[in-house]
Amino acid sequence: MDREFNMPQLIQYVWDNDLYDTRFTSTDGIVIEFFEDDDWDMYGNCDKNTIFRLSKMERL
Repeated sequence: MDREFNMPQLIQYVWDNDLYDTRFTSTDGIVIEFFEDDDWDMYGNCDKNTIFRLSKMERL
């Protein structure tokens, strides 16, 4: 089964697993990119119902 995260859970998962230089697209089209040194960018507005799936991760 595909792992699902809300935004705070996703950020913690990325940091805990060193998944830097990655991009995740949520089920409703919000994009969040993670870079080295705990830097990240988000494109779109995220709320508590926004879901990101691990299978939608792309390497940058």
